[in-house]
Amino acid sequence: LFRSEQEIQNINPWYFEVMRFRTALLFSSKKFKDKISELNLHVNTDPLTGLHNRRGMQLFLEELQNTGTEFAILLIDIDFFKAVNDNFGHDQGDHMLKVLAEQMKKNFRENDICCRMGGEEFAVLMAATDKAVVFKAAERLRKNIEEITAAMPTPITISIGISYWPHDSNDIKEAFKQADNRLYQAKNEGRNRVC
Repeated sequence: LFRSEQEIQNINPWYFEVMRFRTALLFSSKKFKDKISELNLHVNTDPLTGLHNRRGMQLFLEELQNTGTEFAILLIDIDFFKAVNDNFGHDQGDHMLKVLAEQMKKNFRENDICCRMGGEEFAVLMAATDKAVVFKAAERLRKNIEEITAAMPTPITISIGISYWPHDSNDIKEAFKQADNRLYQAKNEGRNRVC
């Protein structure tokens, strides 16, 4: 039967052997907790970009909804990404994904949740209700990506669709669908824009 760390610490070290055993138990308990934390990080993180993956994002979505925190959903897609992979190879494509992820980390606040949904699709959950603030952050990221990659062999641009929970819909799936519709609107209107 495993004991909690507090119970282990409360063991009275009557004998040297018992104290050594207690120390070993505490050490193994900490190692076990650290290993669990490390495994959770790997399970919930995209290995290429270091951003949260879909599973990690789901944990934050549940927390935001459970606390009734209003938030914006930004869906981000690299324009013509298939051409990057086809013309320059997957290594260059991976490099562009990393560039975007790094700029997302720099562009958004620490408490904003940046995620890689898969492929060239990314998302940000911003705990913000001011549409002007959200749009400004999205537009800043769009411009940064355009400027930073302009001098690279494979310049890229991004399109972004934004929706708000619960303003656009109280149903989280519907709110994501709204953001997705706006992303496709940005694509249809010429790409490299925020809708």
